[in-house]
Amino acid sequence: MAQPYAAQSECRGITNALRSGMSPILVPKIAGVRSLRVIERVYSHLINDDAYDAMMVMLRTSRDR
Repeated sequence: MAQPYAAQSECRGITNALRSGMSPILVPKIAGVRSLRVIERVYSHLINDDAYDAMMVMLRTSRDR
């Protein structure tokens, strides 16, 4: 059984990989996950969070011009 720290560290690694632009198709292969569907279910919130953050940066930038 994996240690809790190892699982948290692995999740952070996957999160960082996705946020840095790594292909979601490659992440499961590198992480040893059998299915892209697992990545979609567990990490799909990142897309919404990152989209919101990007939109806020864009709005602040356009307002400052």
